[in-house]
Formats: sequence, structure tokens, C-alpha cells
Amino acid sequence: MRNTFRKSERLCSQTLIDWLFDGQASACSAYPFRIVWKTREATGTEPAALPQLLISVPKKKFHHAVDRVHVKRLVREAYRTHKQPLAEAAASSRCELFVAIIWVGRELVPYTEVERRVQEALERIAKSLIHHE
Repeated sequence: MRNTFRKSERLCSQTLIDWLFDGQASACSAYPFRIVWKTREATGTEPAALPQLLISVPKKKFHHAVDRVHVKRLVREAYRTHKQPLAEAAASSRCELFVAIIWVGRELVPYTEVERRVQEALERIAKSLIHHE
């Protein structure tokens, strides 16, 4: 698998976003993030699609758009480089996975910290998928 983050991997559908945040999803905290995820059975005989990701950086936390865009880029890069175990876990459990990463911290943190926290969160989701089978 290549380390890309294509349009098909982005969670854009308002219907799916509403479904993800309907209160039935699993969630965990990995400061400065809150991670919310939900699965559903893959349809058809095709292998499950790659996990879909939503990144949210609230205007309340970062008032300047430049800062919000910067944080989103950091999170996207960390996800892109560490998504492999998550994609494999979703494929092995034959389910579609939808993930939202929400920034809850109030200050910018260095990329190394963002990368470490995203990696921990993705591993936690992958373990929950494997144990959920």
C-alpha cells in the first residue's frame, strides 16, 4: 500500500458524518485529539474500502485559519504515514471504517508529538477492530 491520502479516503458525505456522530460510535482520547470511529459491514464481495477520515480543528481552539490549516496538515501527514495497520485491521475484519480526529488542545504542538499521538490512536483503533471480530 502506498502512503497516499486520496479523495476516496476522506469522509465528506454529510449523511455519513451525521451517522458517525449519532452517539453510537466508539471514542477515545489521545491528547490533543479526540478520536471517534464507527464500523459497518462491507457490502458486496469486494474487499472493504480504505478507512475514511475526517479531521476537525475547531475555530474556537484556533481563531486564525492559518493555524487550523497547519494543524490539519500535520494530522493528515501523520495519518498518511501510519495508516497501514489500521487499513489491514479493517480489511481483515471485513468492515468499512469511518474515523474522525478532532483537535481538542488549545496550543500548537510539534509534529513529532502529533505523529506519536496519531500513531497511538490508530493502533488503539486497530486493536479494537481485531478484538471485536
